[in-house]
Amino acid sequence: MPIFGRAGSRLARRLRGLARPRAWTGNPELAHLRDIDVFVWCGGKCGGSTLRATFEATGRKVLHTHGPFHFAKEVVRRDDVDLFEVFDFNASNKSRLLVVDSYRLPIERKISSFFQNLETHVPGHRSLSLDELTAVFDERFLEILEVHHPIDRIMRHRGVPSFDSFDFERGYVLARDGGVEFLKLRFADVADWGRILSSVVGRPVATRDANRTESKPVNELYRRFLANYRLPRGFLERHVEGDRHFRIHTTEEEREAYLRQWRARTR
Repeated sequence: MPIFGRAGSRLARRLRGLARPRAWTGNPELAHLRDIDVFVWCGGKCGGSTLRATFEATGRKVLHTHGPFHFAKEVVRRDDVDLFEVFDFNASNKSRLLVVDSYRLPIERKISSFFQNLETHVPGHRSLSLDELTAVFDERFLEILEVHHPIDRIMRHRGVPSFDSFDFERGYVLARDGGVEFLKLRFADVADWGRILSSVVGRPVATRDANRTESKPVNELYRRFLANYRLPRGFLERHVEGDRHFRIHTTEEEREAYLRQWRARTR
């Protein structure tokens, strides 16, 4: 380990951010990557679009991404700009930088993600019955969709330990690394995000909904699927009960209720 340990590696990252600007910093087409106030570094279907719209409505400059792959494919649409370099540059040039993520309960998150990209996942879905669509979801997507928690990766990059607890009374958990603040919320509290975010930033914040499945043409099918879906036997035991993030972001009472709900909907 380097002689200065974790503190030394943090200093090295900050010095890299202050070093000679990379090519992207002088590209006018990429000016939107500079002077960021808030990184919504959030998993898919966890309220990231709502968080982006909410912070933008307060006048803050926001970059919303799910991580490096999404950043390259959907945000900048090029592969020569490194997301972590963009983050370090902004972190080194801002007195305060906020990074926000939100935890969503796993099964609902997977189903919502599946329908968010239904045309891509199942191009011929209109010709399938509900049972056939369910079989496709179970066989091809249930275990692989939305298993990542993006803020963990950027915290590791900065040398900051991942969250191992949640403050259910305040509705968030916060870690600081110099002028960088890492904030974790829960999607279950989305109706209360305005109050929660107001307490974090120290001024009134009104939540702005965005990218809700309920407002899309696929909503009726999504609702029927969600109402009728039955979980394959054994999935809860293998993928949910012992999941670290599930246990951190739910109270004991919430965990028991959630597991009981889905055990009753197991086939």
